Amino acid sequence: MNKQNTLFAYLFSVLFAESLLLGFIFDTFLSGIIIGLPALIIPLYFYKTAPKAAVTKHVSALGAMIFAALHIHQAHGLIEVHFEIFILMAVLIIFQDWKVFVTALIVVAVHHLSFYFLQVNNTGVYIFDADRLVFTTVLIHAVYAIAEAIFTGLIARSMKKRSESGKELS
Repeated sequence: MNKQNTLFAYLFSVLFAESLLLGFIFDTFLSGIIIGLPALIIPLYFYKTAPKAAVTKHVSALGAMIFAALHIHQAHGLIEVHFEIFILMAVLIIFQDWKVFVTALIVVAVHHLSFYFLQVNNTGVYIFDADRLVFTTVLIHAVYAIAEAIFTGLIARSMKKRSESGKELS
């Protein structure tokens, strides 16, 4: 397992522990197990079996955004928990691959849109707290998520070019 995968293995372990903690706080323990356990185990499998494969980076992006979605749901749409999306997107820079941000952005878009419609139809799924449950909130979040993905993707791409240049020089 390489350094990036090791970092994400530890990160996903912490995120799973967060799922359990949120489960106890918000009485969403079952969601934390049913969604959190696969979000932990599947990336770990890829880290062991295909540590250098491009798909492993995308599995990491998927896992990170799934954990963020899970935590938002578990906290009943608490707006502050949405910051986790931006924190985890920033951590994805370590892969130095702009394409992982496309994967992350797609997951965030599907999550926000589907959970919004599920929540307004009272299915027991949460994306926003009751005060912010309007479609304009989805649009505002989309603008910020797109901006984050663009800038972090550009930074990752720039880091990759510098890294390759450094390798050539050495």
